Amino acid sequence: AVERERDQHMEASKRHQEGIQRVQTEVDSHLTKLEQHQKESTLLREKLQRADEEKRRHQEQLEQLQRELGQLRPNGSAAASGGGGASAAVPAAAEQPRADSEPPSAEPAKQS
Repeated sequence: AVERERDQHMEASKRHQEGIQRVQTEVDSHLTKLEQHQKESTLLREKLQRADEEKRRHQEQLEQLQRELGQLRPNGSAAASGGGGASAAVPAAAEQPRADSEPPSAEPAKQS
């Protein structure tokens, strides 16, 4: 009877130990996945920052080119340079028809 009880305790202890090992394996697996997700998150955050910086540089370049284009156009320079930052939101081509339609009537009055 004592041996049977001892064997039952040993079997219960063995099952308990196996259960602990299974849980520890699951915990280790979850921790590994969590660390991988953190690394991926960091990489994606850095990639997003680089993309934001590149977008900002392209936006600045676009605004500079629009200012230069406005300076090269004979009657568009006032419309393009007068808009400042607002001209970046509206393409210079969209501003040009308004600039061409208004100044010709105003220019002869200035020249006369």
